[in-house]
Amino acid sequence: MWTLLAAGCGATLTLGLRGVLKGLVADPLMRLWWLIDSLPQGLVWLAMGAVGAALALRTWLRMPAPRRGRREFLAKGEAVPQLAALAALIRRAEYSGAARRRLASRLARLAVGMRSHAEALPPQHIWTELRQGRWPSDPELRTLFSPRRVPLGRPEGYLNALEKGVARLQRMSERREFDYR
Repeated sequence: MWTLLAAGCGATLTLGLRGVLKGLVADPLMRLWWLIDSLPQGLVWLAMGAVGAALALRTWLRMPAPRRGRREFLAKGEAVPQLAALAALIRRAEYSGAARRRLASRLARLAVGMRSHAEALPPQHIWTELRQGRWPSDPELRTLFSPRRVPLGRPEGYLNALEKGVARLQRMSERREFDYR
């Protein structure tokens, strides 16, 4: 019932407004088409290209500025404070396996450098011992220093292990005892 009523109203309005629609819509569109058709082809393409370029430029100018990435916090050439970079890495390491591996690598480089300096051993020898699992004898420190062996686990557990490992590393440095054998 409602469908028939809607169709009837639509037909009545269309037929009743036929002259108005023809005068306001169809005739101006037809005249515009004849105008464009009478112009030389090169001029039409030039106008279309200019309109396209103007629209592209307008869109480009209204685009939002790109979001700054993680690595662009400081201006180029400005030194990153080591402590701030390490703190940011520790915060990311709570939930990121890649950050944990980077942190483990930094701690391992630090431990190898400290032991190399204290015991006058070549760093390659210490790296070999670390990779083979012979140094340090403490399994928690060995896990903390080896990027391949850092488990993701829960953030609290990792942060506790990190805190204990850094404290052990500090004690090793103060005593100049780099092995618990």
